[in-house]
Amino acid sequence: MNRGARVRTTRGVLWVALLALTAAPDAGAAAWWPRLEGGRVRWCERACLPDPSPGGGTGSPRDTLAHDPGRVLAASGDTLGAWAARAADALVPAVALREYARACLARGLEARADSVLASPRLAASPWAWDAVRARAELAVARGDTVLADSLLSSAATALWPDGERAALSLSRARLSAARGDPERAADIARATLRRYPALGPSGGALALLDSLARSRGESLAVADERAGAESEVLRGARGSALRRLRHLRARVEPAERWQTTLRLAEVLRGARQPRSAFAAAESAAAHAPPGLPRLRVALERARALRDAGATDSALSAFASIGRSDGPDGLRSTAWWEAAREAEDQSRWTVALAGLREVARLGGSRADEACVRAGLAEFARGERDSARSWWRRSRSEAARFWLGVALRSDERTTGDSLLATVAILPGYSFYRSAARETLGVTGWRHTVAEPVAADSGAGLVRWDDAWGLGDDEMRELAAKLAGHEPAPAEWLDAAGRAFRLGRTAQGTRWAERAFTAASESRDDSLAWAIAPWAYPPAFESEVAAAESLGIERALLWALLRQESRFDPRARSRSDALGLAQLKLSTAGDVARWLREPQPTEAGLFAPDTSIRFGARYLARLRERFGDRDAVALAAYNAGPSTIRRDWRELIERGGEALFAEFASNSDSQDYARRILGFRQAYRELRPTSAP
Repeated sequence: MNRGARVRTTRGVLWVALLALTAAPDAGAAAWWPRLEGGRVRWCERACLPDPSPGGGTGSPRDTLAHDPGRVLAASGDTLGAWAARAADALVPAVALREYARACLARGLEARADSVLASPRLAASPWAWDAVRARAELAVARGDTVLADSLLSSAATALWPDGERAALSLSRARLSAARGDPERAADIARATLRRYPALGPSGGALALLDSLARSRGESLAVADERAGAESEVLRGARGSALRRLRHLRARVEPAERWQTTLRLAEVLRGARQPRSAFAAAESAAAHAPPGLPRLRVALERARALRDAGATDSALSAFASIGRSDGPDGLRSTAWWEAAREAEDQSRWTVALAGLREVARLGGSRADEACVRAGLAEFARGERDSARSWWRRSRSEAARFWLGVALRSDERTTGDSLLATVAILPGYSFYRSAARETLGVTGWRHTVAEPVAADSGAGLVRWDDAWGLGDDEMRELAAKLAGHEPAPAEWLDAAGRAFRLGRTAQGTRWAERAFTAASESRDDSLAWAIAPWAYPPAFESEVAAAESLGIERALLWALLRQESRFDPRARSRSDALGLAQLKLSTAGDVARWLREPQPTEAGLFAPDTSIRFGARYLARLRERFGDRDAVALAAYNAGPSTIRRDWRELIERGGEALFAEFASNSDSQDYARRILGFRQAYRELRPTSAP
């Protein structure tokens, strides 16, 4: 390779290696700051905030950065000088060194770029892997693979996240293969696959192992094939995992075949192929030895029957396992799954029989079994029996439902019990439902102010005008991961995320701040932090959608649960945008609205996603008697999954009781969370400053 070609190659690989994530902030999302004003939470634009950079001052962060010497240099066209000036400042984050190296590369100054990348400041920063990878690729481009291998092998990875360790390990394996050492390459790839099976680099490691085996004219070793299948399952590549497991089943020793076939059945069921899963479980049963192995296969067979809709056969199979002489844990699982299936079919007597056994056997599900047994009794109108079950548990759920059940004839006692739940900070389902039942509010009309944990030194807050907002998030995440942060640290991180328009991350860190305050039993602080988790994101679009008949608080709660206000969100099932609609569902909504069929790009547009989501939810509310809990379950799992006795459940215990028995366990959690979030938005009534 001549020098010109080598320089072009070097620049190419370094641009890839050094390129930071530069996704724009969520368009229209809450790049704001909450404060108390007139008894409600008002979120101010960033211009309302004090300067968060070291040294303090007033005015907006953008104004302060406009006078930054590096920015002035950049504006004059001297990008290299701009980053050189920043990199020389010890208080500026190490990412400036990486950017300086990029600027050097753009000018063809490879030696200087390598020197910058070798800085100890970078080695001790969240960008250490970026620097090591870039230096190794520079060395490879120069033809010095020995140095590249040395750089990768000697990197100090103790403080790196697993994803970066896995990426480094994969790079070492690929480099070894390129250097003509296939045995070492295979050993490193094998270790990567086993140590980091759920991470992306394990896919590259598996592909390398496959390639090395093919080059020898061989099949992948059985142990590697098995590890590869597990990795593919964990990474969501079920199709590849199924092909690998089928191939593996024919290769393993007969004594091991039942285990591979059982795993095949589990993956088939996860891929929603219950009939094929049942056939695989039947095959596994023919080879499984007596005792625990055969019981494990029987449990998977029962699950396949359940998922295939053969309820009676599934319940019989679960009960048979529950009555066996197997381990208590496995028997408890069988009874539990039988009970949950019976609940879905409103077969309360069968459900209660299973729940009694779970409670009797003890273990981690015993307390929840008492709660659900009470719910089953309540659903069939046996209030006294329900109370008896709930008195056996001290959980929030048991106290809430016992309070509800007592109100009919012991109003004072029932309300007192509900008050013990209502007073707890936050907006979980039971706390929110207790307040709604009592007609009280929880929030104490305070909003916490974040205090920078690094005031005056250490991290410097960067404005997104630098184009490094994602790097700031990366540094914050690395800092928080190194210990158990106090509530103030989580809140400071949330404030920075909101300032940069990273609404999803801001709400996550606000929740962590709330949890940390709750665990420290500081209820006042927890209440003051709570408003941070409920921003009025996309306020104008949400307000416009109210004309479709959806309460603003409910729509905000839905969007928060579905996407955390990330307009680019995409689920594994290809639900898109803020409201997480599939194209087929959005097509139905478009016909109702007499609009053109939307494209994927259209569903990523906030106004379209919110309007379509609101219209779909409104249609579901009309179909299910304006009952929010039922409409939410239908939104999550589909209208056809709504149980036939939903009206009876609501008549006996309100929408809260329906939420406990919605379409499936995922829908139950989904509806409960959104109903809690709805209460938060009703109480806090957040809005942005005019």
